[in-house]
Amino acid sequence: MKKGVAKPRFVGQLIMGILEIVLIFAFIPYIYEIGGTLISSSTYANMITWSALAFVVVHGLWRIIDAYTTMRHAD
Repeated sequence: MKKGVAKPRFVGQLIMGILEIVLIFAFIPYIYEIGGTLISSSTYANMITWSALAFVVVHGLWRIIDAYTTMRHAD
């Protein structure tokens, strides 16, 4: 990938990654409103909730790291 393409892609992915991580702060009040707590009496519900939150954070970080690595190794 050329540097002229890699840098704008990095900026776009950085913004998307940050927005994705900030999305957690929108999910948590919604989960509280629906279930009243992040930790319920159902192990299955806890697993789904925490897995979804962890996925969103990891995916946001992956976007940022992948775009940064691509930009660093651009031609």
